[in-house]
Amino acid sequence: MTRSIFILNRIEDPTCSQVATRLGISDGSVQKHLSKALLHVTG
Repeated sequence: MTRSIFILNRIEDPTCSQVATRLGISDGSVQKHLSKALLHVTG
């Protein structure tokens, strides 16, 4: 899920709300997954 959200956000460039709607999850969940992905990429 984290990988999918990261790819959607970086390649297709929708807002967190658009990603959340598309995947049927909350905005907060999208933000949590993006934070997790960014820590992995930069860490």
